[in-house]
Amino acid sequence: MFVLVLCEEWTRSNTAVLERVVDIINEAYTYGEGDIFQEGFQRTTLDEIKELACLGSLLLLGKDENEECEENIIPKQNLSVIDLKEEYRRNYGVVPTGGKVSPDAIIGCIKLVLHGPKPQEQFPVTGYTSSTSDHLLTLNQLKRGEVGMFAICKGVRGQGLGQLLFDVAQQRAKELGCDVCELQLLYPKNRAHPIKDRLRKWYTRNNFSVVARADFEAMFPRIVGLIQEPVCFDIYHKKLK
Repeated sequence: MFVLVLCEEWTRSNTAVLERVVDIINEAYTYGEGDIFQEGFQRTTLDEIKELACLGSLLLLGKDENEECEENIIPKQNLSVIDLKEEYRRNYGVVPTGGKVSPDAIIGCIKLVLHGPKPQEQFPVTGYTSSTSDHLLTLNQLKRGEVGMFAICKGVRGQGLGQLLFDVAQQRAKELGCDVCELQLLYPKNRAHPIKDRLRKWYTRNNFSVVARADFEAMFPRIVGLIQEPVCFDIYHKKLK
């Protein structure tokens, strides 16, 4: 089992792998929130995934050749985390062995995007405060590692692989100096949603807590018209320091 932290050099010659990532994400989000959006809505595109990969903001979970993902048997101690940018530097631009993977080897992904601190910028959130090192800071004064586009391949869900990848992303955010790890949850305002309810409980078990309710329309004006019903959009944080 391995996690690849992508980089621009690797991205140029691995379009087929990125296409696989697009399919995994879009299938997972259709399963998880397709009933909230209009039919045919796609969570991401190849161009967006390429951009994230080039920025080093995309982590892929893969299985080694002939490795089986057996229920409740997740070899965490054997997990290799490969930062391809560092591999390229060490190998003077030569494609590292760890970067040569087939599309079928990829079984999950998560983005990790760094934000702030940017005290002068206004984030479209009302009533936000958070505590870091006993000081109240506004959202834009925190260095945040935002995780999202979190998806595991349909055939291997429910085996602990999501937790494995989630833990790697949080650890990387901490290593990069983030004050908090951030995630967001979109859910219907006027009805229960079993999958979203399950996610909410899972986030809580992972020590995330709601710090604000964001203005979804202000943050994502491009897709507001594709939503079929009123929604809420909560921001969760987990302190890393």
